[in-house]
Amino acid sequence: MGVPGSILYDIQYNFKENQWSRNISLNSSDHGHHLICARAVDSDFKSSNFSCLRVSTGVSPPYVLKSSLSPTGKINKSFDILNFTAEFTEHVKKPNSSRLITIHSSKTQELVQAISTNDVTYFDNSSTISFPVNMSLFSDGDFYVLFDYGIAVSTEFCNPISQKLSDTLFWKFTVEQIDELPTIEANTTKTISTNSIPLTETSLEQPNQNCSNNKLEIKKEEECNTETLSLVFSIIGLISILFHHFFVSLLIRYLKRKYF
Repeated sequence: MGVPGSILYDIQYNFKENQWSRNISLNSSDHGHHLICARAVDSDFKSSNFSCLRVSTGVSPPYVLKSSLSPTGKINKSFDILNFTAEFTEHVKKPNSSRLITIHSSKTQELVQAISTNDVTYFDNSSTISFPVNMSLFSDGDFYVLFDYGIAVSTEFCNPISQKLSDTLFWKFTVEQIDELPTIEANTTKTISTNSIPLTETSLEQPNQNCSNNKLEIKKEEECNTETLSLVFSIIGLISILFHHFFVSLLIRYLKRKYF
């Protein structure tokens, strides 16, 4: 009796290779997990126990999502330790044996840092991993990240492992010293509020009652000085006219007395 729900096939003996074998073909629609079992039957129809093998078809390994890579582009050299993160197409876990994530110089292809999967953080029920990068090892320039085969293991049935990342253009970044923006200091100049002191023309300029024929008017100091000066010139002119008339009158009297 076979495994419930299974299809029984005869196993053929290959005399040339001295082994029993059976070719099994799967259709394109047979994606999923399959159980293949076999047992031996002797000439007395006595059989052994079944030995089974699980086979997965059409099951993809976890792939890194390029859009999830962080950081990319320019990185400030002032960081000491910077966490890099990457996300896979499905939930992943740590592999049983150690694998490496390596970072290389784009200019020389030399290895700058190697990170073991023992130092990688695998989050529970997550497709994201994180690993620390020592930025003090990097000089200014361009770099790329590579993954060993199997740095992440899928949590799905049969636990397929991630493929090797060997594309030097897949995850790139640039290290440079980015100057800090200048600090703008706050202006500490104190201002005086004029909310309680209304500043109007009448409060800034005092009235002068001597400016215009004893009429009480509010005039600016410049106008007042101009009118005063005009008044002085008018008085001087009047005195000159009076003096001239007085002198002419005296001269006429003198002439009358002398000649008439």
